[in-house]
Amino acid sequence: MRFLTLIEVLELHCRVIEQSGGAFGIRDVGLLESAIPRLKTLSTSEKNAICTRVMRDRSHTNTNFCPKSE
Repeated sequence: MRFLTLIEVLELHCRVIEQSGGAFGIRDVGLLESAIPRLKTLSTSEKNAICTRVMRDRSHTNTNFCPKSE
């Protein structure tokens, strides 16, 4: 199984915001970054809990932090 990198997660976030509306940006990149490698060692239910927690804790914000696509 291949896991998304931090850059891929940020790009996906930007695409979702562009399509559905909302605020661009990440409030705590460290929170997001630390969650990604941890997902590799967890069960599916644990992965779902972390993803839910990251969204609930709102690691995103109104600042503009979208990586430039090349």
